[in-house]
Amino acid sequence: VCEAGAYMNYNVLFMNVTEGDISEVINAVEGGKIDAVILTRSMENDRAMQYLEKTGFPVGLAGQYAGEDVITVDIDNQGATEELVTMMIAKGFRRFALILEEINYVVNRNRYNGFMNALMKSGISEKKQYIYAGKVYDNVMEMVMADILSNKTDCIVCGDDELCVRIMSWLQGEGYRIPRDIAIVSLYNGSALNLMRPSVTAIDTSARSVGTELGKQVCHFLQGERYQKKTLLDYEILIRRSTDK
Repeated sequence: VCEAGAYMNYNVLFMNVTEGDISEVINAVEGGKIDAVILTRSMENDRAMQYLEKTGFPVGLAGQYAGEDVITVDIDNQGATEELVTMMIAKGFRRFALILEEINYVVNRNRYNGFMNALMKSGISEKKQYIYAGKVYDNVMEMVMADILSNKTDCIVCGDDELCVRIMSWLQGEGYRIPRDIAIVSLYNGSALNLMRPSVTAIDTSARSVGTELGKQVCHFLQGERYQKKTLLDYEILIRRSTDK
């Protein structure tokens, strides 16, 4: 976002926004300090988005949103998750564990929908799958993993790379062999996976590309130029050793 803004002669101001405190955004907007707001997370019932839409202030979002006046750039996370899980089903996996830590984020809701679509289209019962939505703190890791293993899971689907590393480390620390005893995939191919062995099957996307494109489209809008309101960027599925059958 910063690079795109600098290229088009805009400065970027960073603001901290939480679910309960959007005061920095309100002060910046009402104080006339900024021309537009870019939100880097799409959340359900987001107070910042509701405020910006109500005031008619220009807003861009890294994610998907139904509002007509919001500029959005995102990856097709629902389609990517559906495609990856369908590929795992084709490999012979039938019992999955889906772990999503922040289900109130729209990106994870889309991933959940993609997961369920893959099961439905493949004729696999969702009742036999293990789904956990919530923070996997250290004190609950043991419980979550016990539930996953007792459900005879043969493939764990992790919402992101950092969660995947933590789960892989726990499994290997307990003597489980990946993928011989259990397979694992990540719905985001972040840098945290680079040092993991075996290499991890993952959805490869570019957060940098999302930011660059979003910055460009918001700047085009501010300058009265032609811009694209809704953009979906491509992804690649990397099949690696963590899902060898």
